[in-house]
Amino acid sequence: MFCRDQRHQIIFRHYCGPREGRQDTLSLGRFRLSDREWSGMKRHVERILEAQRSEAPIPRSTADWLKSIPRKQFEYLQSRLLEKQSNGCEPAQLALAEWIDEYEAARQEMNTSVATDEAVLRDVRKLLRCGNDVSRIDEGCLSDLIVDLGEEHHYVENTLARHAKHWNLFFEWLRTRNPDTLGTNPCDALNRSIAPREKDTVQWEWIDQLVASCRTTEERYWLRFVQWTGCRLREGLTLRACDVELNRNRILLQESKNNRVRINPIYPAIREYLPDLLRGLGPGDRVLSRITENNCYEWLYELQDRVGVPRWKPPYNAFRATRANQLAADPTITEHQAGLLLGHSPAVARRNYLSIDDSLLERLAS
Repeated sequence: MFCRDQRHQIIFRHYCGPREGRQDTLSLGRFRLSDREWSGMKRHVERILEAQRSEAPIPRSTADWLKSIPRKQFEYLQSRLLEKQSNGCEPAQLALAEWIDEYEAARQEMNTSVATDEAVLRDVRKLLRCGNDVSRIDEGCLSDLIVDLGEEHHYVENTLARHAKHWNLFFEWLRTRNPDTLGTNPCDALNRSIAPREKDTVQWEWIDQLVASCRTTEERYWLRFVQWTGCRLREGLTLRACDVELNRNRILLQESKNNRVRINPIYPAIREYLPDLLRGLGPGDRVLSRITENNCYEWLYELQDRVGVPRWKPPYNAFRATRANQLAADPTITEHQAGLLLGHSPAVARRNYLSIDDSLLERLAS
């Protein structure tokens, strides 16, 4: 007997993959399985282990069972048991991946600004986590994914609704492209309405207090960077050493919503921190090493609480809104120039694209 169970645990030995020969445990109590589900789980796990031991394909009935179980159970089994076992898990994902690749090619020919947004494709690719073929993706699967994204990344309702809108575009395209593959759009019942939300104004004296309380050069730089550039969060977090041109006093920002690169000056409040941050970095290394997408919100909240300044909302987009209002209030900067500094939407960029004049960059950097 190569596996045994005790209180919804299966103790087994790996027969393939990097942990071959080692004993491991599947802890399945978290899924609250009924006696019938637990019995079926044990039976199919034994078949998977037997197939791995004999280097044979997983039986079709077990492969179908893998496709039918809830996504979280599938992901858990995949991470613990199916790391090197392609039968039963890869074909389903490849079917969806092929449709996404075709969608990627088709979106290049679409004219609407939303459809050509890079974020659409990035969000659609998250559907690969579902572990199901296209025909099996339903409202429940996407609802679970929405909940997971909210818990994992602390996304607010508007952000989750934006994800649902992106997925809806893909499934509407898929239904038009191949009606036999998908009968109904699984996004129909998802909340896709984005409520207007007023953004707080970030007072500059608050930022001065936060900067004074920062412990590292990286933290001080990060606050000044989002304050002065008004960049989108991902644009600032992914900035690389090669994107900073100290000799030309310019920063190149890869826009997170499209393939454009926009230019910002190196403002004096930012420049003083760059030599220390860039020292020893290769061209492709990120400027930020400790502040990441996973901890940037908690870091800001802790700093605000420690200093005693209010928590503005939304945490980082408020920087962008505040900077936009400042540029709009500057009579020496046109509305179009302000849009180029902050990054137009793709539709506006196609309609009004112009390069930023060098004199504007030099004036802002002085």
